[in-house]
Amino acid sequence: MNEPTTPDRATELQAHLKRVAEREEGMQIRIEAKLLHLRNRQRDNEVRLLRQAGKATSGAKKVYWLRQAAEAMAEPVFALSACRTGCSHCCNITVPISRVEAEVIARETGARLNKNAGMKMGDESADLQAIVSDMSAIYYGMPCTFLSKGKCSIYESRPLACRLLLNMDDDDLLCIITPEAKVNVPRINTTEHELLGVAALGLNQTYDDIREWFPEGLPQR
Repeated sequence: MNEPTTPDRATELQAHLKRVAEREEGMQIRIEAKLLHLRNRQRDNEVRLLRQAGKATSGAKKVYWLRQAAEAMAEPVFALSACRTGCSHCCNITVPISRVEAEVIARETGARLNKNAGMKMGDESADLQAIVSDMSAIYYGMPCTFLSKGKCSIYESRPLACRLLLNMDDDDLLCIITPEAKVNVPRINTTEHELLGVAALGLNQTYDDIREWFPEGLPQR
């Protein structure tokens, strides 16, 4: 539950939202100009890697190829994005991952996996958008259990969701966590990529937020 907004916090929030409103003026034109540079980017390698993931015979191999595909997607986009090393705003929003990916992360990092986590999303009765929306509301502003001193402690094994999340603005202003008034961040559209990834992993997968899979984070050394 969020703490009550103090007068100082209210003033700070008002100033922040004013900056956000000013930034949003002409936002669409600025983002479209960036996307124009990406319109003719070659995606053959990305598609090939996604197909390779679909053909893989084990969960670990599927995750490996999906990571490669995510990197292929992100590489030409990153230079035009606002994302920079040391920025951790997105470590305070929901990170939905599949059971097979969680199992791979557990093996690679030694983190204890909560085997009771996971919600089935692959059946026809599951409302994927509603589930992700609920997750977004629950975990917005909650630090990832792998966030340590402002950095991802499992960066090499970070989830696919993190690899595909790119802010197309000029800086991190719109990413700043404001629980009192959420701000829409202009992110690159990765829906097609994500759907192919879900299909590659298999429709019977269960998904949950990373905080549910790994409530304890990394083991103490």
